[in-house]
Amino acid sequence: MNPPGWRALRIEDPEPERVISGFEAARQGLPCRTFRLAPNFGLYDVRNRDDIVQFNRWMLERLRDATPAAGFLHVVDPDQHHPGWRYQPHTALDPRISEDRWWGFVPYLLGAVWHVPLLPDGDSYDFISSALDFAFESRWSFQGDHRIAFIGEPLVSALSGRLPNLLERFMEVDEPE
Repeated sequence: MNPPGWRALRIEDPEPERVISGFEAARQGLPCRTFRLAPNFGLYDVRNRDDIVQFNRWMLERLRDATPAAGFLHVVDPDQHHPGWRYQPHTALDPRISEDRWWGFVPYLLGAVWHVPLLPDGDSYDFISSALDFAFESRWSFQGDHRIAFIGEPLVSALSGRLPNLLERFMEVDEPE
């Protein structure tokens, strides 16, 4: 069962490929801020749980702010190893959701708030607006250089406010890869 607001696309659906190529063309000139995850940062480490929960909640609010009320985001694997998703960030969530479901990195936990993680955990995912005017990229690398990027005015401007603790722990880099 998918979490609320998530709709899976079929593996053969051409939408993810179209979205990836469309956004690559549209992203020229969009502002971007990229953060490298700390080399010793463990997604599954319970010591990072509170910061990950805070970040996941903060990102939901930023994506809600940037997405029209009835809108959706394309969630795609840039390497196209996994099927795509359509995600509606304005879908109401049960206010009693546990901290573990917000964390999402408990082994075998079903029903995490984020069907695919916002932070790179062995896969990369891009959350791209349906208008192709902003995106959040979460990139995993075999070399250990894991990054997240905020692209487009709605997300970059959100970084001018109070940042979640997690972003304070990551190093901002000049150029995305």
